[in-house]
Amino acid sequence: MFRKIAKVLLRAWLTKILNGFTTDIGWLEIQQIRHLVKDIDGCPDSHGMLLYGLAKSGPGKGAIVEIGSWKGKSTIWLAKGSKSTNREKVFAIDPHTGSVEHRKALGDHVNTGREFRRNIKRAEVEDWVVPLVMRSTEAAVNWREPVRLLWIDGSHEYEDVKSDFVLWERHLVDDGIIALHDSFGFAGPRRVIKELLLTSDAFSNIGFVGGLVFAKKTKKLTGTDRLSNFAASIGILTVDFVVEHTPSKITGIVSQSMFY
Repeated sequence: MFRKIAKVLLRAWLTKILNGFTTDIGWLEIQQIRHLVKDIDGCPDSHGMLLYGLAKSGPGKGAIVEIGSWKGKSTIWLAKGSKSTNREKVFAIDPHTGSVEHRKALGDHVNTGREFRRNIKRAEVEDWVVPLVMRSTEAAVNWREPVRLLWIDGSHEYEDVKSDFVLWERHLVDDGIIALHDSFGFAGPRRVIKELLLTSDAFSNIGFVGGLVFAKKTKKLTGTDRLSNFAASIGILTVDFVVEHTPSKITGIVSQSMFY
């Protein structure tokens, strides 16, 4: 019963968030994609739903850049959304050798490239994804295109997350969206969000769904924007405090129940 109620509340929350960016959410296709990616390791479906909606009809014009593709789950959500409205391609940046956490758990010889390509082909988005098999710092060297949606889900190390943010946020167009994964429970993303996002005058519409924190790049903040950002910051910092001081088993159960 709790899980059903949580899903209803989550859908209402996602609808409210997406209505701030778009009126064309596409719930029918979202359910189809959920079934398609259910066996792929990666981001929770609730995060995928948000990425799908932003890729489909989010604000701004420019490329979609994904830093950290792993096995292609979030890539598929992004590509399905953008392809459904014939918008920009998804540039999927990943050396496919795993993060520090992956290598600790799976060994030093992680390589997800083949599985990634197989998954995007099976999802029929191979034509909408441009794989860049390299680190984001390498990809950033020659990057010159505007970016309308920046999804950061690579290394959790502070210096790596900061580098991803600094190198790629400069390409984000006005009204473009930046989103960071694993924002609670991982020291790197948490610190970057506190230092570079919550205290910045360059972003509005700050919000979060589970461990995904997002914001819209803005030329000039209004008084309403500042008030909204302050309220969002309080919410994010409160959740961060609770997660940090709650046993991981409990946060894991709550997360699975509320955010799929």
